[in-house]
This record gives sequence, C-alpha cells and structure tokens, in this order.
Amino acid sequence: MNKAYNEDIHLYINNDVSSHTVAIFERTVVELDLWDGCTYEPLVRGKATYRLASSSRHALRTALLPRLIALQGQQPVCVLRPVDASKPQVAFFDLDNTLIATELMVELGMRQCADDTMRRLTLMTMSGAVPFSESFICRVAMLTGLPVSELDALTQDMPVIPDLAQVLSLLNCSSYIVSGAFRCFSEALAHRYPAFCGVTGTSPEIIGGRLTGRLSDAVVGPEDKAAYVRQISARCGVENRLAVGDGANDVPMLCETETAILYNASAQAQSTAPILLSRVIASLMGG
Repeated sequence: MNKAYNEDIHLYINNDVSSHTVAIFERTVVELDLWDGCTYEPLVRGKATYRLASSSRHALRTALLPRLIALQGQQPVCVLRPVDASKPQVAFFDLDNTLIATELMVELGMRQCADDTMRRLTLMTMSGAVPFSESFICRVAMLTGLPVSELDALTQDMPVIPDLAQVLSLLNCSSYIVSGAFRCFSEALAHRYPAFCGVTGTSPEIIGGRLTGRLSDAVVGPEDKAAYVRQISARCGVENRLAVGDGANDVPMLCETETAILYNASAQAQSTAPILLSRVIASLMGG
C-alpha cells in the first residue's frame, strides 16, 4: 500500500474503558495495515496518541472508524487529525448521542409503546448492521399514531450535553448540526445556541395532531450528511474543518473533515468518570 498520508489518532480513555480495549485498537491498526511504524505516545493521564498511515484520509478512516464504532460500550473517545492540522474554521456536529445524550427515536418509541424493538433497531443501525435510510423509514412507521404533543415535549426536554456552551465558545467558529433525525430537534437546539448557523433533518408527516408513520420529505442519509459538509465548506471557502459524530451513519461526514471526533455522549453520561467534549476540544485548541 502507498502510505503517503499520515495522521494522528488520540484516544481518550476513562475508567470504564479497559486496557484490553486499547490492545484491541492496536491489533486492529496492525491488522488494517495502518501502523506508521514510528513513534507513539503511550497511555498517560487517560490519553494515548498513535501515528497512522494510509494512501489517503478517506481510505484510512473508512477502514478504521467502523471498527471503532463496533466497540460500542468499550468505545474510547477518538480524535483523528492530520499531523499538520490547524484550528478549525467551521464545525459540524451530529445530534443524537453527540450533542444530546440519547437517541431521540428511542425516546419517542418509549413514549409510543413499551416494546424494545425501536431501541434494538436503533443500536443495530448506529453500529452499521442495518442501512440508515431503510432503518429510519421503518422506525418512523413504528411511531404511527404518536401525538405531536409528545414530539413537542421531547423537543423541550432533550438531554443536551452539559458543556455545549463551552464547546462552542472554545471553537469560536460557525457550527452546523448535521443530523438525520427529525429537523424540529435540531432547529430547537440551534435556536438555543446561536453559534449554530444551519441544520439538516427530515420532518414527520402529521395529520390531525398525530404522526402518520410517514415522512414529509426525504431521509437525510450518511452520504447526504457528507454532501452537506462539502456544500457548506465550499460556500464558506474554508479548508480546516471539524466534525463530531458517534455512529456508522456519520462515517462519510467524518471522512470529509480534517479533524474527526468519535464521541458517544450517552456512554459518557453513564460513565463514573465522563470525558467531556469540551476537554477534548480544549486539548485540540492547545488548552
């Protein structure tokens, strides 16, 4: 393999991620032939850094990110960035499990019925076992008959990560919510945090105050999220970009930007020693 491209990966490890997970990561890197063969910083104060190499950023991340996402509960916070990366000029964020510590479709499913099907299908989708668009249409159908008041209530009660204001302040740049979830959730969060300049999402069809189980527009799939990143980047004329996501549907977006952060907010919220996203951002900004 031509290994003309290099980037560093930083692993942030807390008490809930065992050293065994770090060993799995190292074996995976060797197995995928991404090891640079030179220096790396061992685990010190909860962070380890490795130098990786591949033919391109896209090749490296499309090979590695799905394997890291598959670790799920044992997934460390991961930052991938080129060796010479500079301060981001624009930032893109997934919504579910990234800016908020839950999966919104699971929350809506719980309000609709006590069945565990929604949760299981959502987990399979985020791990990449089920295609996102196919899964989303199926999950929307499960919400048939849900009162729109439940949608409105969840919009008001989303468990936003506690340090979001600090994250946006540290970045100090235009930011965007790039989500495949219902657009109303992203719009509500953007209204609360003016640093967000735009959002993506889709809308459920509502008739007579209840969800019909259908969508009123197209699903925002993984490639759509990547296309949105390219569109905004071209419009703003920027080259140094950052993206944060947690699931398989975020991989194309995470391959687009110079800095990519794999961050599962739900896992951190449940941790006895959570890693705040602001800590990761501060480290990148030299703080």
